[in-house]
Amino acid sequence: MTIELPKLTLQQKWETAESNMVYFIVCGTTYAKSHGQTAEDFGKWAGQVAATSWDEEKSKGPLGLI
Repeated sequence: MTIELPKLTLQQKWETAESNMVYFIVCGTTYAKSHGQTAEDFGKWAGQVAATSWDEEKSKGPLGLI
């Protein structure tokens, strides 16, 4: 059985990425609120999770972060 993946245009890839980001933010905020926290609490938590990889990227200069 062969599964063919769709061939997305660059615009479709960006739209998919944007939708995924919105989903992440909405779900994370909803989850935080259901546990008595705020959207800001969720944002801080998400930033702390991602921050572990920032040191390596920062060493590459501004372009490394982009």
